[in-house]
Amino acid sequence: MRKFKHPIDLKAAADAASSFVPVDVTLAELVQAHSLAKPRLELALRLRKWCDPVHGFGHESAWSISSERLQKAAEALVESGYATSTVNRDIGALGQVYTWAVVNRRMAPRGFISPTLAVKRFEEKIRYVASSEQDILSLRLAAKMGRDRLFTLFVWMLVDSGARKSELLQRSWQELDIVGGKLIVPRTKNDDSRTLFFMPEKIALAKRLKPALAVGSADRLIFAGKNGITPICYRKKWRSMTGM
Repeated sequence: MRKFKHPIDLKAAADAASSFVPVDVTLAELVQAHSLAKPRLELALRLRKWCDPVHGFGHESAWSISSERLQKAAEALVESGYATSTVNRDIGALGQVYTWAVVNRRMAPRGFISPTLAVKRFEEKIRYVASSEQDILSLRLAAKMGRDRLFTLFVWMLVDSGARKSELLQRSWQELDIVGGKLIVPRTKNDDSRTLFFMPEKIALAKRLKPALAVGSADRLIFAGKNGITPICYRKKWRSMTGM
């Protein structure tokens, strides 16, 4: 049996735990604090209507807002014409702020659970995007002329499959069937799995670029960043190329 030099003061530890005082903030103050800690302009803008002091919950305590009230507010937005996808993202953004307060900052009262977890998400319509054949040909050519062959593969795979950028960036070499010319996405935004198919030219390029993977590294991302774990950020390159 392990012996301790000094007895553990259980009473003091219990009293210290019970003396925890949560930070009493309004929803507007909590969102502002989150924006200062994690500057993301799009999130702050998205939550602006929710933090409105008159028509939103801005002046209310962040810990007193119930799931039922958030649900009714979300339904009111949909009924007034807001897209269901927009409202879903609003609720998700609120959830990020609450998660940050609970996990990262420990600001919330003990046992507090984010009210966004019980808010029912709305069904989103599938969006269809069409591009002219000339635009697609220009995109292929622009990608081919670049020096970064991995980015070339990324663009070609997007054009061939119509996949979302995030779907490709999160895929590993293990999920790419080079022989069959296909890539399996186990879970899409709509919670379904689907298979993406590619032309032989793209598969040949993928075969040339595929690194010699060590044992146990088959799950390495196809478009892995320098650390080999997170995807490459192609946002700047993509905007530059599509802007041309």
